[in-house]
Amino acid sequence: MNQPSSSPPNLLVHDPSDSDEVRQQEARDWAQKRPSVQLVAEVVARLRGWAPEWWSPAVVRELWPPLTRMRWFADRPDIRQRITTLLTGLPRNAARAKTCEFQAELLESVMACGDVDAATFDAAFDPIEMALYADPAEIWEAFRERMPWSDDSPSQQRFVGGLLRSLLADRCSLDATLTRRPILGACEVRGAIDSSVWQSRVPLELRAAMDDARIAWERSRGREPYQARHDLQIVTPETIPTYVPILDLLGVFQLAGEVMGFSGGEARESGRYESARISLSNLTQGTPPSLKIRAA
Repeated sequence: MNQPSSSPPNLLVHDPSDSDEVRQQEARDWAQKRPSVQLVAEVVARLRGWAPEWWSPAVVRELWPPLTRMRWFADRPDIRQRITTLLTGLPRNAARAKTCEFQAELLESVMACGDVDAATFDAAFDPIEMALYADPAEIWEAFRERMPWSDDSPSQQRFVGGLLRSLLADRCSLDATLTRRPILGACEVRGAIDSSVWQSRVPLELRAAMDDARIAWERSRGREPYQARHDLQIVTPETIPTYVPILDLLGVFQLAGEVMGFSGGEARESGRYESARISLSNLTQGTPPSLKIRAA
């Protein structure tokens, strides 16, 4: 693997002389060692399966058009060939021999003619490969900026609950053979939520169940500490957004971004980060703010 000094440290670059097999193994090794790549891939997959208005196939196609995507895979002619052949029907060898620019122009053509729609185009790109070869920080920021944090609809709650579970997971949900250290621990998740919000929003019966569990634990296992992970077995990641407003979970995602190296600063104790508060009016009033994407 060749990592030029000019390349950002979070981007995977291959030696041009490597075989497809070597590059595939390097990609797998890269994903195995980087929980952030796995997590971003899961975000992409969850958003694609849900396809809300703010992350529809058409929106994503505008964010990352064909040329941008083909250039992600400049070092992976096998991936570019596979996508080009799948979407345009160009024979394998001919497709592989073409440049990123030619492949992108061909993709633009079949979409312009109506042969391929935005959803089919987006589905041709594997989420793990996207997280490997795009800048994962860019994808994370695109999600964070476009997400309507003040929306507590059931679909938003399900999405956020699933993502909280991913942050705590030690294995990639898209490929069970990819293991990882969890992005956040239970204590970090719980600590990023304002305690007054937690106490006022989580139902009394669940708070009582947590107290009962703590007492029972200390009676039976006095030498072993009762931890936040035990609380989250009662108030599970999936149910947290049904009690706690999603806006009050912003601190969790700010902290996750910092742990993954995607953003600076410290999470606010209130469970919100300042940049989101500043842009909240944009997020809740019409079209989300435009996202500045890396130039193709």
